[in-house]
Amino acid sequence: MNPRITAALLISLAAFVSAVHAQTFPSKSLRIIVPFPPGGAADVTSRLLGEHMAKGLGQSVIVENRPGGGGGDRV
Repeated sequence: MNPRITAALLISLAAFVSAVHAQTFPSKSLRIIVPFPPGGAADVTSRLLGEHMAKGLGQSVIVENRPGGGGGDRV
């Protein structure tokens, strides 16, 4: 076998073995940042999405409203 192919195979196998020992996803609660004030359509949609994600993943999902930076509160 070609030495380059052998080296590439060994490197790829080493990467695969190290990936097996990685943490399971998600290892802690997920956070959804909503860039709009609470009570709007984006907030309600995010909370519904978070509820379904929590059921499917078996992990808590936190919806956090942070209006200002890139949100819709500009005049």
